Amino acid sequence: MASHYSVVGSVKPEIMDPLKMEKFNWYCGANTAENLIGFAWDPEHTIYNSCFTNLLETIPHILLLVFGSLVLFALLLCRHSEKHAYLLKFPGHDLRWVLYYPLMVMVTFQVGEGILTDLIVNNGLETQPQLYVPACLALLAGIVAIIYTHHMEYWELQHMSWLMLVYWLLALGGSAIKLANLVNDEEVDSSHMRYILTIVAVIIYALFFILELNVIRTRVFGWGYEPETFPEDLEKEGMRFLQGYTNLLSTAIFWWMNWLFSLGYKRALELDDLGSLSKVHTTKYNRDKFEEAVGIELKKAEDTGKELNLYKAYLRTYGKRLGVAGIIKLFADTFAFVNPFILSGIILYASQLQYQGSELTNHIIKRENAKMQLTRPGSAISSDLGAFTAKILSTLHQPWWRSA
Repeated sequence: MASHYSVVGSVKPEIMDPLKMEKFNWYCGANTAENLIGFAWDPEHTIYNSCFTNLLETIPHILLLVFGSLVLFALLLCRHSEKHAYLLKFPGHDLRWVLYYPLMVMVTFQVGEGILTDLIVNNGLETQPQLYVPACLALLAGIVAIIYTHHMEYWELQHMSWLMLVYWLLALGGSAIKLANLVNDEEVDSSHMRYILTIVAVIIYALFFILELNVIRTRVFGWGYEPETFPEDLEKEGMRFLQGYTNLLSTAIFWWMNWLFSLGYKRALELDDLGSLSKVHTTKYNRDKFEEAVGIELKKAEDTGKELNLYKAYLRTYGKRLGVAGIIKLFADTFAFVNPFILSGIILYASQLQYQGSELTNHIIKRENAKMQLTRPGSAISSDLGAFTAKILSTLHQPWWRSA
């Protein structure tokens, strides 16, 4: 890597005690030129040192793993008796859960890319933990973040969001520093998988940071936010139909209905087992909503002298929900067509390795073009994730339709 640092005049950077930094040298690996020996606080040893930037990237994930787990453990001890089936959503709940999916996909790809890179580069030599440890910790931190934010809403403790705000900010900073390191590396360009994944990480962490700021703005300070009263549905006796009062993942996979499946497995279900129905799913609510839309369209028809258009009334009543469900269904059907192309790429890549030899000689996996991106070892993961995404999306559009 070309040097980007020069000393002006006789001013020399203060070099830290090499013995203090050498204890972290196992993280860099033995067979690498970029290590922490002779460390100094200058660009050459910090932002232009990939080992240092990778080490810095791990700090936010370690902090969340430690403090997030401690907070959850302490609150679980204090609130172990507080149990209820519903969840009252914070602002941005659905978007948060939508972003969790690309976050987990992204860190999974980072883990695979780091492990494959380490195996290819070292090939029997001493491993370089800096290539895969940050991604592994990010994956664990992502799982803790999902559990943490779920319980934050379940317990309605909005002040728990401060820890997540700090985490997203530090994770964004760590990924941005790593991106700066890759940008200044003359051997790395936009065709490298690690470069692409780092850009995606910066975008995702930035979106999470904005979402957390919005939670603090609305739920902590109450700026531009009108507190909602406790839903009437949840005050009904025997209220078990909790669609709309669970997290997005539970809605997508119908996890909130497990009690009904378990009961139905043990004995035949009766009408009383279903309990009360939420207001938005009653025929009276939907009839009144449709009659209101018909009234608006009827008045418009009288004013313009045209006939009543029931299609417009129907779209006025259910158009928004149907539109969202249709978009989700479109993406689900589109993902279903992706898997054959990915499988074709895997077969093509395996054939190239068999008859032409491996071409993975760079220490960072490259993507030459869109087609070749599918012909990497990680394409097996891509195929499984594509199938899983299609299944989730095809399932998710059903609740949007039924809650219209």
